[in-house]
Amino acid sequence: MLDKELKNKLLFRASHRGIREMDIVLGRYCAARIGAMDARQVLVLSAVLHINDQPLYQALSEENADTALHRLVEDAPEEFQAEMIKMLQEIYHWMRANPYRGDQ
Repeated sequence: MLDKELKNKLLFRASHRGIREMDIVLGRYCAARIGAMDARQVLVLSAVLHINDQPLYQALSEENADTALHRLVEDAPEEFQAEMIKMLQEIYHWMRANPYRGDQ
């Protein structure tokens, strides 16, 4: 039950961030993926959602976001950094494969 409750809270947080573009990107990504995430991935997602909107949006908007994504996790706990980068890269690729067209 706690797992479902936490996932619901993270889904809400992902879609209510403050910058509309990030609400759309992260909200849609989480809605599509969070149901299949295990406990560790949920913890990593929680850490990703603590990244400030502006630098996250800038990094995800870059053509080659790898360097920018690595900079975003520099202050995160070391044990999560590699997994956070992997998730951020997944979000980056998912966002490009599933563009928002305003009709969803």
